[in-house]
Amino acid sequence: MKTLTKKIKVNKKWAKEVQKHMDENKPLDENVSTNGNLEKCLSAHFGTPGELNQEGMDVDINIYDSPDGPWIDAILFENSCEVTMLAPQYILLGKYPFEYDGNKYVVIIN
Repeated sequence: MKTLTKKIKVNKKWAKEVQKHMDENKPLDENVSTNGNLEKCLSAHFGTPGELNQEGMDVDINIYDSPDGPWIDAILFENSCEVTMLAPQYILLGKYPFEYDGNKYVVIIN
């Protein structure tokens, strides 16, 4: 199995604030809708054109806000089509590993 890794750097102050709200189950925005709001999307692209089996593989790490506090939705896409996702996450910084089609895709947020 081939492992491909991408790193995404985020503002530490922002990450600490988001994590605090996750830990306390408090919304980032007190006016958040009951359906939740997309606060931020962090994206990673794996491969470059012409690289065998890697073209078109992307990961979106979506941070949603809700009345019960923020949560994370991590999704792997192939050519813009969702192929797998992780269970909802409540820790922002760290690794988001996906396995698909004999490869492991890891996004590290730090």
